[in-house]
Order: sequence, then C-alpha cells, then structure tokens
Amino acid sequence: MAFEIGDKVIYPNHGLGVIERIETKTIMGTTCGFYQLRMANETTVFVPVDNVDGVGLRQAISDEEVSSISVGSSGQCRASQLSRRWTSWR
Repeated sequence: MAFEIGDKVIYPNHGLGVIERIETKTIMGTTCGFYQLRMANETTVFVPVDNVDGVGLRQAISDEEVSSISVGSSGQCRASQLSRRWTSWR
C-alpha cells in the first residue's frame, strides 16, 4: 500500500501516526525510500517504503467511518469519543 503526506496511519505497537515526509535515505550503502511518521506521542518513526506490509503499517479509518461504527448504545458512545479524540489530535 502506498501512502501520501498527511495520511493517518496505524503502526502496530506504536499506535496512531501521520505521514509527515517521504524521503530517500542511504544507509550502509543501500538507498531506499522511507515514510517519516509523527506518532501521537510526538515520537518520530521511519518505516521503509518496501517494508510497509512486513511491519503492518495501515491506513487509519476516517472520522466518518469512526462515527458510523454502531455496536449498541455503549459502542456508539465509544465511537464518538474516539472520533472527537482523533479530530482534536490532528
């Protein structure tokens, strides 16, 4: 899966993040592309573009999708809380 700058993503064991940059780096003679993520806790993480599937990086659902989640009355409340928290984090 290819991402663009500004995409909201989920990185397993790290949580929510935003793609801030896409850049090419040369490390020990090998050149490859990296996504620079800003995580919700303000940590910066680099993920090789070619290893997105291997690390499980995936697109976060949109605010509209969060709002549409319906798992009974307590589930609806939880979905709207998540939506508000995600919206304020941007």
